[in-house]
Amino acid sequence: HRTAMQNGIASSKNPPSTWYSRATSPPEGSFCLLGARGVGKTAWLKHWFPGALWIDLHDAVRFRELGARPMRLLDLVREAGEGATIAVDDAHRLPELPSVAGFLAKDYPSVRLVLAASSARAIRRSGFDLLPARELLPLTAAELGSAFELDRAARFGTLPIVLDASDAERPSEPLSI
Repeated sequence: HRTAMQNGIASSKNPPSTWYSRATSPPEGSFCLLGARGVGKTAWLKHWFPGALWIDLHDAVRFRELGARPMRLLDLVREAGEGATIAVDDAHRLPELPSVAGFLAKDYPSVRLVLAASSARAIRRSGFDLLPARELLPLTAAELGSAFELDRAARFGTLPIVLDASDAERPSEPLSI
């Protein structure tokens, strides 16, 4: 069901104006969250891990820093300390990062590494297989509850980014394929 976003859930990347309660919950330990763009990975992670050290690879400085030296993630894990959670948004932008994170998760089991990526193909090409993966799908009728409208869902889908779009941003007709 839709509820207003609370403090700590907002994102630097055009956050949704509402929080959608999801049936998916995080697994234990480190993992990779996969899902299409606009499915709500960032909001979901910020909801479940409000105190996490947040690394947004849309930030040009962080992207260059970790792109030039992926093992910098090791320094961040050490600085974060035992029991910390480190979330990396848009991890698919640096294909070697998931492998580094997988090794760190094994060597530093008390630190939880959570990677979000919208391109499973890019992650798999990197040889990523060291972290368990969870997929976040578009919202279901059960997750939307009374806000679910079959005609609208059939025409436009149920991605949070589409549901939160204003009437001016939403196409007047569904897209044809």
